Amino acid sequence: MNDPDLLLVFGVVLAVLVLGSIVSAVLWARQRRRPEGVSDTVKNLVQRVRAWWVMVAILAATSAVGPLGLFVLYTLLSALALRERDAATGREHRE
Repeated sequence: MNDPDLLLVFGVVLAVLVLGSIVSAVLWARQRRRPEGVSDTVKNLVQRVRAWWVMVAILAATSAVGPLGLFVLYTLLSALALRERDAATGREHRE
């Protein structure tokens, strides 16, 4: 991961994720005090920010491994997407 452009992209993404995490934590803390509790919108925001942390961590780890790591990641993601599409459309994979 010696590419300066890639490091810049990861830096910007991390900065946005930190900002999103701070915003979602503040919203969660403010709404937790309300009698009706935390709204579904804030819960959804917190879940999405956490999911993005996981996605960025996986992408950073595979980028650190190099081109082979990225190839394996995208191969697995493609296979999972194909499986998900087949399940959603009712198709079965035939060999």
